[in-house]
Amino acid sequence: MGGNNSKKNFNYLRLKAEELLTDKDRNQEKLSHEIDEIIHELEVHQIELKIQNEDLIKTQLDLENSRQDYHELYDFAPVGYITLNDTELITRVNLTGAEMLGKTRKYLINKAFVRFIDPSYKKTFYGHIQEVKKANIKQKCQVELISSEKIFLFVNLDTIASLDEEGNLKGFKIILTDISEIKKIESELEDSLKEKDLLIKETHHRVKNKLQVISSLLNLQSEYIKDKSEKEYFRESQNRAKSMALIHELLYQSTNMGRIDFAEYVKTLVYDIYKSYRSNSEFIKLNLKLKPITLDINTAVPCGLVINELVSNVMKHAFTPEKKGDLNINLSSYNENLVLIIKDNGIGFPSSIDFKNTETLGLKLVNTLVDQINGKIEITADNGTEFNITFPDVKFDNK
Repeated sequence: MGGNNSKKNFNYLRLKAEELLTDKDRNQEKLSHEIDEIIHELEVHQIELKIQNEDLIKTQLDLENSRQDYHELYDFAPVGYITLNDTELITRVNLTGAEMLGKTRKYLINKAFVRFIDPSYKKTFYGHIQEVKKANIKQKCQVELISSEKIFLFVNLDTIASLDEEGNLKGFKIILTDISEIKKIESELEDSLKEKDLLIKETHHRVKNKLQVISSLLNLQSEYIKDKSEKEYFRESQNRAKSMALIHELLYQSTNMGRIDFAEYVKTLVYDIYKSYRSNSEFIKLNLKLKPITLDINTAVPCGLVINELVSNVMKHAFTPEKKGDLNINLSSYNENLVLIIKDNGIGFPSSIDFKNTETLGLKLVNTLVDQINGKIEITADNGTEFNITFPDVKFDNK
């Protein structure tokens, strides 16, 4: 804009000077004065041109410096910048990107980018490129690169399609971020977790073995006891040890070190108790309705002991050879709580006994354990006995 104005001013002064020189009617003095004015204006105009020229030179230098700054930022950025054409050949790459690929920039031009991707990740890259073409927005993926020195490194690719003015695919712009250190840390953490899992599994295995030894010792000891009531005490203790050992066995076999398949546990536990009372099991029919539920070990152990006590109680007292019947066990969930129902249609719970205030060890243990899992227990003595236990599915921190 300033250059056009200067040109107009100059043309105006030139025309004015020509008019003065061709005007013969003017006197010499006036002509001389006007010529002086024109010369002055020309000098002013020359100064303006000089200033404008200096401004142009300064602007050009600023642009050159900005361009240099851009190139330095581009080349020495902490990430790699790579431009591909529509056939996925490299057309431009910064120094960081070239270092990641282990080649000079000159060598990389017109080379297929996929050549520098580890073979096991080429399928991932091709799928990534197809997603970029379809979505036409930035897409991410992780691949492993390999240089000529066979040095592997993981990078995160942020890729976007480059389009021409008509919207046709022109190529791709890719940002490469080195995540090798992150991958290394992740790998170390995975190894550490695997080691921790193995140690926890070994602990569960050892606890299970020790509880089984205790159970076996109680069984051996009971063979020397003639009194039936005393022998029963040993069997009860033996079943309690078994119920805890079973949890540790399931945890040892599980892929989740903190939770077990509680429905499977209840099924196994109840059948074990059922078989331990061989003489009574002939006239008791088992009915299990168990919803697939996983339970934290801190809840599963006390809950398993509760089931052991109540089922054992049914097997011992609810039925007689003359009074056959059913034992129903239901496990379900309601809102954020779990509901366990143990019901029989036997002779019924004695009305003279307050099950929450009793001297019986088994029922004392049941009430204590239900409190421990923040649960509630209710009993209904109508056409048999029903124990209804509601407790929260608490997620404990097992770190």
